Amino acid sequence: MCIRDRQSTWGIINFKCCERKGTMSSATEFMREFERVQNNEKQLQKDLRQRETDMTHGKSTARIDATIRGSLKQLTGDIDGLFNTISTFESNPESYNLTAKEVERRRNLVSNLKNSVDAARAKFENHSKAGAGGEDLTRAKFQEQYDVQNMSNQQLIGTTKDLIKKQDQHIDTLAGTVSNLKGIGRNIGEELDLHNKLLTDLDAGVDKNTQKMEKTQGRLQDFMKKTNTNCLYIIILVEVLILILLLAI
Repeated sequence: MCIRDRQSTWGIINFKCCERKGTMSSATEFMREFERVQNNEKQLQKDLRQRETDMTHGKSTARIDATIRGSLKQLTGDIDGLFNTISTFESNPESYNLTAKEVERRRNLVSNLKNSVDAARAKFENHSKAGAGGEDLTRAKFQEQYDVQNMSNQQLIGTTKDLIKKQDQHIDTLAGTVSNLKGIGRNIGEELDLHNKLLTDLDAGVDKNTQKMEKTQGRLQDFMKKTNTNCLYIIILVEVLILILLLAI
C-alpha cells in the first residue's frame, strides 16, 4: 500500500510507503508524473511558437500570454515537486528498489526539464517587455483623444477601433485565464481519481487484514477452549489418583 500526498494543481508530491510493494509503485508513479510534466513543457513550447506566429501576423497575443503564464507557474510547482520526490529517493534508494545511479539519472532528467522551462520563461519575458512599449503608446494615444466632443468623425472612428481592439485583448486575456482554470480543474479531477483508487486499495487491505485477525482470534479461542478442557481432565485425574491412594492407605 502506498499513500501519496500531493499538493493539488501544482503537483508537489511526497510518497509515504508502508511496504515493499508500495515502494515499487511510488517509483513508478514518479515516472508517470515526470512524463505528465514533460508533456506540459512540450505544450508550453508549442504555445510559445504559436505566440511568435501571432506576433508576426499582427494578431493579439493576450489570450495565449495568459495561457503561457499559467503554464509557467504550474510547471514551476510541478518541477519543485519532482525534486522533492528525488530527495526522498536519495535518502534511502534501496527501499524504493532504486540504485544510486538511477536516482542520479532521474535528477538529471528533471534538471534538464527545469533548464528548458527557465529558458522558455526568459524568452517569454523578453518578448513581453519588447511589446510593452506599443501598449504604452496606445494608452497615451487614448489619453490624448479622450475628449470626444472635440474629435472629428475620422478621429472617433479611429478611437472606437482602438477601444474595440483593447477590449478584444482583455477578452483574450480572460479566455486564456479560463483555459488555465480548465487545466487546473482537470488536474484536480485526476487527483481525485487517484485518491479514490488509493482509498479503494486501502479499504481492500483493511478488509483483508480484518479477515486475518478474525481468523486468528477464532483459532486462539479454540485453543483456549481446548486448553481449559485439558486442564479440567488433568485435575480430575489427579483427584482420582489421590482418592485411590487414600483408600489404599
